[in-house]
Amino acid sequence: MPIRWNSTYLMLKNVLPYKHVFGVYINMNYHLPDGASLLTDEIWMVLEHLNSFLEVFYEATLSASTIYEPTSCSVIQSIYLIAQQLRAHDNDIILHDAVSHMKAKYLKYWKDIPYLFSFAFMLDPRAKSPGLCNLLQLFTEVLGIDYSTYFRDVKNSLNDLYIKYEEKYAGVRPRRPPQAPKVGTKMSFWKSVMGKGASSSDTSHDESLSTRGTSGELAAYLSKDTVDFQEEEFHILTWWQQHNGTYPVLSILARDVLSVPVSTVSSESAFNLVGRILEDRRTSLHSDMVEILLSTKDWTLAEKRLQNIAAEKRNQELVATFENLNLDEEDP
Repeated sequence: MPIRWNSTYLMLKNVLPYKHVFGVYINMNYHLPDGASLLTDEIWMVLEHLNSFLEVFYEATLSASTIYEPTSCSVIQSIYLIAQQLRAHDNDIILHDAVSHMKAKYLKYWKDIPYLFSFAFMLDPRAKSPGLCNLLQLFTEVLGIDYSTYFRDVKNSLNDLYIKYEEKYAGVRPRRPPQAPKVGTKMSFWKSVMGKGASSSDTSHDESLSTRGTSGELAAYLSKDTVDFQEEEFHILTWWQQHNGTYPVLSILARDVLSVPVSTVSSESAFNLVGRILEDRRTSLHSDMVEILLSTKDWTLAEKRLQNIAAEKRNQELVATFENLNLDEEDP
């Protein structure tokens, strides 16, 4: 199926290590009318090239589909890596036609980056304003689009949003939320965005870049140096939990922005359980009861952090069902 390129990537990833075995078997048993081999070295080269090209899209899908980690702060990184991949294959002889169509589709949906993703990226203490500014410059180099006006609009909109939160939560006292999950990003991405590291001392930028047009806790947060880090994994929600005394209002805004999922995979997976609720022997359940059963099941698995495991278990049961089928042997 043309739209299931993730499945194509996984298929190629698992087949390529055994290309010699597949090649020998197929070439021994199947031939073209003129006697030529079906699988040549050139075909395997194209498949390896395609597999390498699709990897970044597969990784982006995994990043956006995670259940127990915040995704709104990482999606803009995936958008950039995809743009970089498409740019790198602009003149690719093998993939040129496909890439041209993909780039047109990409620009249709991602030329105007949603503000939410930029808000979340600025609320990442490793990035803040310098990180977003540098990342938008990289976007400009890859796509040829000027994002300077967009950067100012994002800052102004984030400040307007903060003012609304300040009006509503001005008297709030910091509360200790539950332990937050971690979010990981490849170090190579941060090196390309922030230069030698994630510390603002490593990047030269105007001080007014962080504070101009902002107020209150937001201005104080943006004026501080970005967080230096040595590991790929960074607990972004835990960081805001630990600093909710310093930024009581801004931490609430960050929690709300960072908790927005950018993919519907988790909800779709939950509703896939409907096949076990509505079946041949249970067809008269009211829609409200089905919703209650689905929600309760999902909440129970979420408390135990077993939602993904449940999906894997269903897949294993499906495989076992096919393995245990009694198939008639072919006549000799």
